[in-house]
Amino acid sequence: MTGGFILFGIVGWLFYHHWLGTAISALLAVPFQGIYVSWKLQEQRRCGYQELRDLLYVLSSSFAAGRGLKEGVKDGLRTLQSSYGKESLLLLELEYMYRSMDAGKVSESGALKEFAKRTGFPELDQLAVIYGLCLQTGGNLPQAMTETSDSMLRRLQLWEDIQAKTSRKRLEFLMMTAMVPMLLASVSVSSDYLDPMYQTNTGRIFMTGSLLGLVISAVWASSIVERGNR
Repeated sequence: MTGGFILFGIVGWLFYHHWLGTAISALLAVPFQGIYVSWKLQEQRRCGYQELRDLLYVLSSSFAAGRGLKEGVKDGLRTLQSSYGKESLLLLELEYMYRSMDAGKVSESGALKEFAKRTGFPELDQLAVIYGLCLQTGGNLPQAMTETSDSMLRRLQLWEDIQAKTSRKRLEFLMMTAMVPMLLASVSVSSDYLDPMYQTNTGRIFMTGSLLGLVISAVWASSIVERGNR
């Protein structure tokens, strides 16, 4: 939050060259905090889905080889540990799942359901349901789990492609938004061309309108990008 106050305070100074305008502009960090939190959650979700994709790939390979869920989870632990280390979002939950199965505290089906519930991924919920149904009905478990995992991997790949395009659009909108303050800073340093804007009431009104237009366009662009991100 402190960084947001400083950033918007600097923008306010570029638009007003006055302490009051700077202070009021710094308060814009409060509503923009929600946008920042939303962006951070999206980034965490994206990282989580990357790990889920790797885990599903390992499970799919394990089921295709005729191995069980426990062996697949063990391989998944090694994969997440080597690829993401302590930064992994799923590693601790997967370790807990494996220890529960290894100690016989819960069935494989129950462990998978609990893992899906704790991580909050709907794809794992679907995997757990199909796994339980195959055990109950005596279906072809390796084939069903392999096909289900492969289908989920294709969907995750499509989701990641959309995320990549959205990230490029987000970068473009950030660069376009930053161009206005950068231009103001460049002109303010190199000449006194904008002095009438800072020293007259008409100029201050014009600069206020410009700042409001910049803020509205930034919020609008962010909402469009995030809507396409869902």
